[in-house]
Amino acid sequence: MRTLPNDPVRALEIDATAAREPSKEDAAVGGAASIAVAAVLAQRLSSARTRILGLFAPHGSGQPFAHAR
Repeated sequence: MRTLPNDPVRALEIDATAAREPSKEDAAVGGAASIAVAAVLAQRLSSARTRILGLFAPHGSGQPFAHAR
């Protein structure tokens, strides 16, 4: 695995039980949290795909998901 020098890695640990409590009281909070997590995951997957294409795909064989942004 290769790490780029200007590419910081960030991680956040959350207690899942405590994070679910506000969602039980207000469904809008749970929905907003789900959308926020999904947006982060989508961005990370798109970035990973772009990196993999850059490393292994022949030139011009793929483009990032421009329509999904």
